[in-house]
Amino acid sequence: MIGIAGGTASGKTWLATHLAHVLGPRRCIVIAHDRYYRDHPRLSPAARRKLDYDRPAAFETTLLLKHLRELNAGRSVAAPIYDYATHRRAAATTTFAPAPIIIVEGLFVLADARLRRTFDLKIFVHTPADLRLLRRIRRDTSERGHALAEVLDRYEHHARPGHEHHVEPSRTHADLVWDQPADATFPSRLLARLKKPA
Repeated sequence: MIGIAGGTASGKTWLATHLAHVLGPRRCIVIAHDRYYRDHPRLSPAARRKLDYDRPAAFETTLLLKHLRELNAGRSVAAPIYDYATHRRAAATTTFAPAPIIIVEGLFVLADARLRRTFDLKIFVHTPADLRLLRRIRRDTSERGHALAEVLDRYEHHARPGHEHHVEPSRTHADLVWDQPADATFPSRLLARLKKPA
């Protein structure tokens, strides 16, 4: 079981999906911590947009931990689907079957001691702040339907403080740190390590 953490738009999702693609679905699955954002059905859309999603308490991590235990025991799980445009969980779920390699990626997966204890390998993706901001602007405006002003406001008041208080300090728990994009060979070196027989 592998945990991949890093700041917003650092490249952790890319790394996780790249590993899974090369290793194949029979050997590797990826579960995003973002799936486990808490649902707030009683709040209005405007109120949900004002919530701080860049803090550990925004996630239902206990449910993720339960699902990881189920997968580790050889049982499939029904993971939530989160809609970034509406800040709500969808009614549908995604079924994940057990696999030899399970990757969990997200902002705070190394900040939570309970999650850290489940990982056999802990990775932190370190990316310069200016590059992360540029990527987040592109992603949130084009893929998630957020207005530019909202993206910038959320970064300034939520993402940046959350990174400084929770994400960056969790780097000390990592077994490996990927200095991205400077170290272009890190993914291939990691793949070679994962492909070695146990």
